[in-house]
Amino acid sequence: MSRKILVVKLITKSLHKIMDQDSKNATKPTDRRNIEFYLGVDKVEDKFTMFNKWCKQEGVIMPKVEYPAFFEHGLLGVKVTQDIEHREAFLYIPLKMVFSVEKARQQEELVQVINSYHSLFDPKNN
Repeated sequence: MSRKILVVKLITKSLHKIMDQDSKNATKPTDRRNIEFYLGVDKVEDKFTMFNKWCKQEGVIMPKVEYPAFFEHGLLGVKVTQDIEHREAFLYIPLKMVFSVEKARQQEELVQVINSYHSLFDPKNN
């Protein structure tokens, strides 16, 4: 498994642990929190619409791809809507949205993960 995939899995696992702890502290079912709670939205809007709207608001440009795309056997991914030329950019992500170790170190919840797996986040190993 690559180092970057492992890092993403560790961060995701840590965030889920935080959310699970909130759920365990719930005294009744309506106290349980989900990702919509943390993002401050109602569950009425589906998560894909919410994600696409958020990307657009933050300046993401996806001129030739569509998300989500549902494929056989329950696979979820991105679908190309137009031909993409060799070396043509098809997804533009503003720098402010790039997730990095430096940005993660600014988040209290993620500092614990970084400290627990220091060698994975060491710039010398990347």
